[in-house]
Amino acid sequence: MTSTTISLVFHGTLIHSLSLTKLEIILSALLGIDEFGKIAFVEKNLTDQNANSILNKWETAGAKIVRLSKRQFLIPGFVDTHTHAPQYPNAGT
Repeated sequence: MTSTTISLVFHGTLIHSLSLTKLEIILSALLGIDEFGKIAFVEKNLTDQNANSILNKWETAGAKIVRLSKRQFLIPGFVDTHTHAPQYPNAGT
């Protein structure tokens, strides 16, 4: 399914911005990272029944799998979105 090696897989909640006004929250997802640090795949609506078949589909046998806690989430792209109060006047510039 993939021409690159999947080296890291995250299992948990993803938050994805579809537009400036629409947010998608995926509670049970797999996010695969290839050997170059790029997002190789995102699989939504993971269940106990389909998890292994999805991992096999993406050939993740040698990958490290990180399971996020219920209090953790990822924003694909790994963009650091935090800000500090003194930065507010510069927001959007």
